[in-house]
Amino acid sequence: MLIKHGASGGPVLRGNTIIGVNSTGFDIFQNEEPISFITPITQILELTLRDSDGEKTSVQELMDKGHMPYVK
Repeated sequence: MLIKHGASGGPVLRGNTIIGVNSTGFDIFQNEEPISFITPITQILELTLRDSDGEKTSVQELMDKGHMPYVK
């Protein structure tokens, strides 16, 4: 799939489902398709965040608790 320059951080969709996040991309040669790297959404959901009290919470836990939008 073609992902244009400047789309880093954007969602990668298959149909209406987010399957990943565009992590980075770069051009190799003039007139060649650029290369992009995509982080699978499963890895994003496993990311752990630490709050000011030192408590760790995963992105998935935040979504399950309703702190982040989640569409099933």
